[in-house]
Amino acid sequence: ITCSTTEVLEVTMPDEPGAFVRQVLQPLAQAGVNIEYSYAYSAIGSGKAKSVLKVDDLDKAEKVLG
Repeated sequence: ITCSTTEVLEVTMPDEPGAFVRQVLQPLAQAGVNIEYSYAYSAIGSGKAKSVLKVDDLDKAEKVLG
């Protein structure tokens, strides 16, 4: 069995249409940060959604989204 770990970034945003594009995709694209993969989830009734992102430049992504 082979195992590995990967550093990822978790982003919290409003659970509403367009929030992921406005608050995550557009800022990362403008900064030239590529997303390798992502997972999104939300808690019912919380009003918040979370996305876990694997990006090609974690430090830059943290600065842009921080």
